[in-house]
Amino acid sequence: MPDWKAHCPIDEEEWPIQRQAWHFGWEYRMQHGPGLSEDEAEPIVRRMIDDYDPSMLSVWLQGYSAADNVQRGD
Repeated sequence: MPDWKAHCPIDEEEWPIQRQAWHFGWEYRMQHGPGLSEDEAEPIVRRMIDDYDPSMLSVWLQGYSAADNVQRGD
């Protein structure tokens, strides 16, 4: 599996929570493959909102998308 740190554009010292959310998105895509059903999405959305804030969902999606691009060879 490719190293997520080499692909993450978010600085760990400046934005640690955003980097963690990005990493969660990357890991999810790498472990579960492409696609995200409504049933799979609900707990992820709730976690991002409850544990962090709604803006972290966007960061999670950026990590997911980056992993998807790597998996597809883009």
